[in-house]
Amino acid sequence: MMGISWGLKKDSLRAPMRSNGGSIGVTGATGTSSSSGIRKKRGYSEVGRDEKRRRQAIVHGQALPVHRSLEMMSKEQLGAVLLEMLKQHPEASVTFQSKVNGYQFGFEKYQQLLKEKVEALYASVPYNRSYDNNNLDDYAFVRMRPHIMELLNCLVDCALDNLPPRKASLHESLKFLDSCTQLVLDLPRFELGSNNYYYDKCVEQLAHLWCSLIEEIAKDINMVMNTPLTTWIDKLESYNDRSRGLLQQPLTLFRSLASDGDLFAEEERSSNSLVPSSLLLDMNAGNNN
Repeated sequence: MMGISWGLKKDSLRAPMRSNGGSIGVTGATGTSSSSGIRKKRGYSEVGRDEKRRRQAIVHGQALPVHRSLEMMSKEQLGAVLLEMLKQHPEASVTFQSKVNGYQFGFEKYQQLLKEKVEALYASVPYNRSYDNNNLDDYAFVRMRPHIMELLNCLVDCALDNLPPRKASLHESLKFLDSCTQLVLDLPRFELGSNNYYYDKCVEQLAHLWCSLIEEIAKDINMVMNTPLTTWIDKLESYNDRSRGLLQQPLTLFRSLASDGDLFAEEERSSNSLVPSSLLLDMNAGNNN
């Protein structure tokens, strides 16, 4: 166990003062005169000095150990310290990244993080314009811009972490990319079109992610056959209309994939319905015998 005697540092203890003769204090209440050899009673001042010599060592305060500090720090404090250390020591970021890459976070964890970013963005909307989130002015853009950038960067980072090969399930990747697209399109908009620039750039990046994911789906015939492609096409059509055509490319790929899927399904039905004539002859011969 960590006791008080173990926890104290050496420099936190101050040793008692020694007398000129080298001993710590004098036992007894009387002393001997070196000049006459006559014992005499000590005065009040001498007794006081001896009492000061005998008092216990002074203990000074000391900082918490590292593991105790980690227990006490909030998530924000710990994150700030860690980022500052990685900036000062870039070589440590490689090791840190290799450790973090081994973690797999659940869908709810990403959603909670994005929800916090969205709430911070809405909290920055000026009170006098909070009633209309689709026609915000320049003043609102200036206030909201840092939160918009933080949210969109976080969203793209999370989306990339949910694509193959980081995410093994293509269905989970589709689900998360769908939620990200819905989130961006539901964000407050500004009267001036140029103030919506960051939203549009984010949707363009999501369009590239959609295309990459659709290409991965196309490599897996079972995934093509078992995915409700028409449902996803309907969603992308709605998203494409709301984004003024920014999602046209993934929509076209999905339609092409759906037509290929229909072709595969038709070929499979045809192959199952056709039975070789030689096999029919063998079956009939067996029945006659």
